[in-house]
Amino acid sequence: MKKSVILAYSRPSPFPQAIGLPLTVFTIGECLEQHGFASKYFDERIHKFNRLKNYLKESPLMVGLSASTSFQ
Repeated sequence: MKKSVILAYSRPSPFPQAIGLPLTVFTIGECLEQHGFASKYFDERIHKFNRLKNYLKESPLMVGLSASTSFQ
């Protein structure tokens, strides 16, 4: 079984906005998958928090979080 990694994309603003692909976490996930890890994705803009909680119950090796210093 592959070691899993959760990559979470945070909502950069509490205001409604257009939703594009979370390329930052997809890029890191693809690299990790090429090195034998299983990547699981959580996008705070569209997924319910229960999805993240369920992923965490699986005891992932690591959790990566996106961060933004401001809304653009």
